[in-house]
Amino acid sequence: MSKYRRWTFTAAAAASSLLCLIALGMWYRSYHTVVEAGWESHGAMRNIVCASGGAEFNFSSPLSSAQGGDPGSWFSAHPAEDPDGLTGQYSSEFLGFAYDHRVTASASTHSFLLPLWFFAVITAILPVLWLGRTMEVFGRRSYCENCGCAFRNPDNRCPKCGTVWM
Repeated sequence: MSKYRRWTFTAAAAASSLLCLIALGMWYRSYHTVVEAGWESHGAMRNIVCASGGAEFNFSSPLSSAQGGDPGSWFSAHPAEDPDGLTGQYSSEFLGFAYDHRVTASASTHSFLLPLWFFAVITAILPVLWLGRTMEVFGRRSYCENCGCAFRNPDNRCPKCGTVWM
């Protein structure tokens, strides 16, 4: 692996491990506090709700183009009170993943529920690969078992006695 690719991989793994820690913190916090953020533009509403170990993404658009709201955004946090949390409103759910589409007289709403453990697992992949690569590099033999000469050449052959190593 070239020097720049190794450096880029290490930097990406460090950023991913930071995101993993943030996801784990959000996962823990979501059982104690409900956090909601959203924005509205031209009648279409988007919001994200983190509660009960999940992140719900809602996309709502008006059915008629005559409706138009004022652009704006909001953020709120309050203690979690509902033990069912986000999962109670979905008709089907699998491992914390859910999708719902509702049409009312005024709007069409798409809702996605993603478990926060999913974000933690996805962001932990690069740090685990980096750790495996690091352990592999440090676990290699650096000397010949036959004569004790240090390996410094990349052709997998001892420079002193010619023994091939793996």
